[in-house]
Amino acid sequence: MLNRISLGLGLLMAGLISAACAGETETIVVEKEVLVEVPVEKVVEKPVIIEKEVVKEVAVEKIIEVEKPVIKEVIKEVIVEKEIEKAASSFKDGDKVYNFAMSGQSTGTLLQWKNVEVPWFMGDDSKITTNSNGKVKVKINTQPELGVGQFDTLRFLSSGVLDLAMFTITSVSGDAPLIEGSDLSGQYPEMDGKKAREGTDAFVPEMDKVLTDTLGIKMIGHLNFPAQVPYCKFPITGAKDLEDKRVRTFGSTLGDFVEHFGGINVTIAFVDVYSAMQTGIADCAITGTGSGNSQKWYEVTTHLYTLPVGWALTGYGANTAMWNALPTDVQNYMQASFTAVTDEQWALGNQLTQDGIDCNTGVASGCTLGNLDSDSPMTEVKPGAADFELLAEAASQTVLPRWVERCGLDCKIIYNRSIATVTGNPIP
Repeated sequence: MLNRISLGLGLLMAGLISAACAGETETIVVEKEVLVEVPVEKVVEKPVIIEKEVVKEVAVEKIIEVEKPVIKEVIKEVIVEKEIEKAASSFKDGDKVYNFAMSGQSTGTLLQWKNVEVPWFMGDDSKITTNSNGKVKVKINTQPELGVGQFDTLRFLSSGVLDLAMFTITSVSGDAPLIEGSDLSGQYPEMDGKKAREGTDAFVPEMDKVLTDTLGIKMIGHLNFPAQVPYCKFPITGAKDLEDKRVRTFGSTLGDFVEHFGGINVTIAFVDVYSAMQTGIADCAITGTGSGNSQKWYEVTTHLYTLPVGWALTGYGANTAMWNALPTDVQNYMQASFTAVTDEQWALGNQLTQDGIDCNTGVASGCTLGNLDSDSPMTEVKPGAADFELLAEAASQTVLPRWVERCGLDCKIIYNRSIATVTGNPIP
């Protein structure tokens, strides 16, 4: 019997130690080994669950002492200290003032100058200055005030003489023939100007790239003038009547239109047209319905042939070296400002198309922006379906092919993937 009890106790001790090691949930400490004989009847069987194993516990005084550790659950709170970056100070809060020299419109009589460029850029109370908390200032003048010719603006801008400038695209396309594709005569015959805006937006990335790469000019905005139409000193009835007539234009594409119908192309700066018409240098002159009205061409012409042969699309550019030297937040501010100017100018240009017609022809109810010619109103010659067919013919047979000759095959490819998707008339 003694041996059986001893053996049982030995097994019990081994089992307890083994169970503790296996589960690592309890620690069994054996202070000493004491074997005491006890009567069999005093052995008590009591189940003890240790890792789901039942062993027999013997009630023997001080045979073993078992220490059960207190298991504490510790939730570790990890605090990550991160330094909060302070917002970069805006240039609007700094001390530096950014000054820009800018060339604006070709004459101060244009509403594009009076109604948009002057409020946006001229003086300390201009929008671009007040919106920047006085940190952006633009010294703007018309082209004649600066001695900048209509056809030379890009050269002044490219050389850095000007920081910012407005340029009529067809007037300066000799420096970058691709950009002329934005305003080819006859490609936008709709009087509302919507397709002209859509096509221009599609073409701007291409114009910006060529201007940046070849001339160091970044294109930051654009605008349209009213629909470009012939003002004539004789009773014109249609485009065929331009044959043998001297017609003022301001770019190659308008010259192509005139020559398609046998007319004589005469390039004259906008500010010189009035006197040219007076002296007989020109029989007709092409410009915007509202633009010619601003110069009172109705005093030296009699008939307004309202066939939209162009839009005098115009760009706003920045000298690339100057632009790239500006901090990013200043660039973003300037671009946002010129985007707003672009929208205002297009809205004005479209409004001036019909307003110019009404003012030139003495329709007081429709003349809200221009000069009303009530003394000697012009005769409006409205185009019919046949006129638009002839315009499309001139574009496909003469205007587009000649532009490709001047610009190259790459220009045709670029045109077809941009503007032609708007007009639906790709160059074959």
